[in-house]
Amino acid sequence: MKHWIPAILCAAFIFYLSGRQSLGVPLFPYADKILHIIAYAVLAFFISRALCKAHSVGYFNIILMGMFITGIYGLTDEVHQLFVPTRSADPFDLLADFFGGLIGSIIYVQLSQGNKKRS
Repeated sequence: MKHWIPAILCAAFIFYLSGRQSLGVPLFPYADKILHIIAYAVLAFFISRALCKAHSVGYFNIILMGMFITGIYGLTDEVHQLFVPTRSADPFDLLADFFGGLIGSIIYVQLSQGNKKRS
């Protein structure tokens, strides 16, 4: 369970942010999509770490499962935003969430493999 704590805290922080009525004006075009990619890459990194350490999942499956779990969480986040005044669900946000999930999972696997080679 301890390996899942960072992922749970990250998911809770994303939930908190998505429940806010306004997060401000984007600084540049597509800034919100980039922020989605970054936030969900961090979430996927922690999910991938938990899958590896707590469940001994292989690297290829970590990437697939990390992206899938992160993307499903992104879907629930988009549904959550339907109930927040001034917010709405956006399929492109969901796409950015899945992409962030892929990136975060790949980064975890790459760092993990690099650490094993140095040992």
